[in-house]
Amino acid sequence: MRFKIIESIIFLLACLTLSPAVAEKNANSGVSDFQNISEVVLAIIPRFDWLEPQFHKESVGSHIEASSYDGVVIRSAFRILEARDLVSGNSFSITRKEKLYEIVLPKISANTFIELKVVGIDRNYSSDRKSWLDFNRVGGFVSLTASQSKDPAFDQLENRLATLGVQHYVRNVKSNHLSRNTLWNSDALKDVDGKSFFRHREDVVSRFSKRSREAGLKFIAYYRNSGDVDTLRLNPQWNCRNAKGQKSHPKFVFLDFLSDYRQFVLQQLFELAERGADAIYFDHIHLPVDGCFGSSIEKAFKKATGLDIPTSRSHKNFGEYLQYQSIVLNDTFEYWKKEVLFRYPDLVFVISVAYLSGVTVPSHSFYLAEIADVVKLELENGRRDGIFGNVFKHNSDIARPGNHLLMTLSLTLPRDLSGYQLSHIWTNRLPNTQHMNGFVSTVIGLGGVAAVHVDAQYLMDGFDKNNYTQQKRITPFGAIESSIKLGNHLSESFGGTVPVRYAAVLFDEKRRNSFGMNYAEAWRKTIWPSVGAYQGFLDMGVPVNAISEGRLVRELKDYKVLFVPSEFESIEEDMQRILVDYSNLGGKVIYHNPKLWAWDDPAKNQSVRGAFLTYLANNISLPDIQVIDNSHELFSFAYIK
Repeated sequence: MRFKIIESIIFLLACLTLSPAVAEKNANSGVSDFQNISEVVLAIIPRFDWLEPQFHKESVGSHIEASSYDGVVIRSAFRILEARDLVSGNSFSITRKEKLYEIVLPKISANTFIELKVVGIDRNYSSDRKSWLDFNRVGGFVSLTASQSKDPAFDQLENRLATLGVQHYVRNVKSNHLSRNTLWNSDALKDVDGKSFFRHREDVVSRFSKRSREAGLKFIAYYRNSGDVDTLRLNPQWNCRNAKGQKSHPKFVFLDFLSDYRQFVLQQLFELAERGADAIYFDHIHLPVDGCFGSSIEKAFKKATGLDIPTSRSHKNFGEYLQYQSIVLNDTFEYWKKEVLFRYPDLVFVISVAYLSGVTVPSHSFYLAEIADVVKLELENGRRDGIFGNVFKHNSDIARPGNHLLMTLSLTLPRDLSGYQLSHIWTNRLPNTQHMNGFVSTVIGLGGVAAVHVDAQYLMDGFDKNNYTQQKRITPFGAIESSIKLGNHLSESFGGTVPVRYAAVLFDEKRRNSFGMNYAEAWRKTIWPSVGAYQGFLDMGVPVNAISEGRLVRELKDYKVLFVPSEFESIEEDMQRILVDYSNLGGKVIYHNPKLWAWDDPAKNQSVRGAFLTYLANNISLPDIQVIDNSHELFSFAYIK
């Protein structure tokens, strides 16, 4: 059966819980007697196939359809006291089977929110996220530029955004490819006579920072740290060139982070924090993927390795260069963050980690996500071949994960690898309310903050919104209003939550990097095993998180099950000892068996998916909460507050 999506495609189960000791004592006493109650939120997300991010596609706009699901079962080891629809107030039937409690959901349709009152969960870890983002999971994103600084929307925008219901928003203060784009009179750049290059500019950053505070908004400053044309024009020696000595990108500027540009950026970050920015939003990929020739980075790479930067991505040493460049990136962000937070300890760093969405290209290391306070992503990452190093485009003998899995992984892996920091996820040009509500609810359900793109023209007095929408083919204003309202509603359930830890899947960055630019072999040997196992736990309906080797050492004790994408004999001795100790203490380790689980083989992928699910069913103990869906099209994610 098919149905038309009317509102959100996320289904929430908000669970009130408490410790086992209190549960036993108060089993029949009612919810009002419970002490130290925490919440568990279970998000059940149908397939991503309905979501087409590109506005102009013919398949978008008239209607959206997605499969309905019969007989989805929620199993719980906790005593369930009540199951209630948060929207309608209707109660659901609870059945006890041996020691388990079950709720069979009726045919799932859109906009379903269920609260379970249960007993039996301890919260043994906490979130360190910034509360103003954590408890407000939807915000605005406005892309006014320097050329529009005289536009009336500049002075109307903050109050209008507040009226829409957002508590925070992203606004441009320095972009990349536009001339004269710095929106304040920065002292970081001097012209030939030693005076500030920006001295004649109006300080509009201070202006709208003040208006943000007056409107009760948190202001996230969009700052393109890779460079800008003003700075390049006065400091051509900082330029990252391509192998031919030309500008590294036809549209964007990339400057050398090991030159004095590093201090230039630091000075501007100080200035933005002083002017009242609550967060800095570092967008894009930061450094060019084809190398930074004629730079201090090139000199440092040669000194460290004895190698020249390869002039082609196909060169055997190019992967080593990208890994070195990612270290430069990590060091730079660590330096900026340390220096800025010493003076402005409340400032939040939102850092783009786009390549972590595909865990293939080493331009962004796993550690970069840990440096960030919030990881910046885009909804479309899972559909961009370049994010995956074009490995599926160029290697038909490697199975391509389904769109639903790729989209899910692209948004959850960076979150997990960061140590469960928030993710700030942006998109634009969605055509209607259905798509906007789907975007916002899915992002929040995957543990993120949804950045709703609001065209500034919408916020001006007397503006013909309907006509403008049709001319520009942008998201209708009513869809924006609806999605923000929905996001604020979901924030009440998700604020202050972190993922439940039950199963962990190791994504082995060191082993991936050992294959250099041979992305196909990296997928065969280590990435597909991790992706396949992650999908297996999702198919089983149990909580699963990705984990890096560095975090594994610190956090392994928090998990009941671990999948390792290698055979035991190929693991380094130090890690072998850690895994053996974990097993001796009762943890379950599943080592990859390439003879049984050839996920990378297109002809065997689906059968292997079934075989691994059977293996899990026969070899691991079930968690306290499980979502059973025989179609294997629903992915569930559990969070604890």
